[in-house]
Amino acid sequence: MFCDVHASGDAPDSPKGGCVTGREQGGETKKNNIMDDYNDNLAEYYLSLEYDEEYLPENVKQTIAQTQKILKTVIDTREFAFQAMTKALKTWSRNQYPSIKTVKDDFLDDCYLDIYFDKLYFASFITYKLVEDLKTGINPRKAFNKFDQWEKELTKTPKPKLLKQTDRSKFANLTNEQWKRKLREENEMIILRFNYYQKCKPGFIGMLKKTLQKLFPEVANFGPDELAVYNYVLNYAYEPTLKGFERLMKFIDCNIELKHFSQKDEELAETISKLPKKIQDEVKAKEMRRLQGEKI
Repeated sequence: MFCDVHASGDAPDSPKGGCVTGREQGGETKKNNIMDDYNDNLAEYYLSLEYDEEYLPENVKQTIAQTQKILKTVIDTREFAFQAMTKALKTWSRNQYPSIKTVKDDFLDDCYLDIYFDKLYFASFITYKLVEDLKTGINPRKAFNKFDQWEKELTKTPKPKLLKQTDRSKFANLTNEQWKRKLREENEMIILRFNYYQKCKPGFIGMLKKTLQKLFPEVANFGPDELAVYNYVLNYAYEPTLKGFERLMKFIDCNIELKHFSQKDEELAETISKLPKKIQDEVKAKEMRRLQGEKI
């Protein structure tokens, strides 16, 4: 299902990088997307309540009816927000990566879900909670067990995670000269990618905020504590989503069928390594052009 949020308001420490949509490689659709599982489970829950209803005490029936009505409102609101953000993100991604417009693969929508489903659903989930809690005077510091941790994360100055001399033991097979060259080249790429991510970030976050504020005008009334949580979940969505799109561009550039999008990074690297050197060089060149700011 969607990104797990406990009753205490905690977010998972290590959210899933994406969701498996369940399409068979032969093209047969098992599940259109992860929402099918979610809705199937919900329908089964309601069916079980209807089946047992005549045996329940009247006061329990009334409580269940009220709960179902509230639950439906919550689910519908979050789903509407998720769909709105999905539409905005698709528009953003086609502008950021114009090559996506050329894709005719039936599995493209599955790739989109794999890239952003849990991140956007989490953002819609938490934004809705913040809006409703604001109405009842519940402070985020009390509603979210990880508030202090999230607030601290926001105050950190972003820095690239460079390869260090202490990492030498991980590359014991390299000579000293090879290691020096790898250290230099890897760090150059890390800095280039870091700068690219920082450059794209305002547009991405701004796109999500604009979409959410249209759906939830109450966001304008958020105080510092609400904004801390709100900004954290949007930042939380950013980097994994951009990494997902970078991965998608590798598939597109290499002309690899998108039905294999859920394969592991190691498997993708092996697939690319088997391509002709000319194609590998072209793919690398396109990656460099994107990281340098070109929209292709």
